[in-house]
Amino acid sequence: MHFIQIFAAGFASVFLLGFQSRNVNNGNYGWAAATSFLVCIAQSTLWHRIAAPDATTADALTYGLSGAFGITAAMALHRRLVARAR
Repeated sequence: MHFIQIFAAGFASVFLLGFQSRNVNNGNYGWAAATSFLVCIAQSTLWHRIAAPDATTADALTYGLSGAFGITAAMALHRRLVARAR
């Protein structure tokens, strides 16, 4: 169960960082502020879980995998949302 929690928090964290980066680069102040807040929540959850004294290499690998999925999903979703807005 804890791998699912790590993956979800890691995915959310990296997804939101990627989405936030796109918003900052495009001057979307409101979205950038909202994603900054959500990044803090996701990272707090993540570090609480992965920085625990009993964290393992598998925990770190789960986090790494979640990041790869998170950033590619953020890029794809942002592209779709921006294309619709144009």
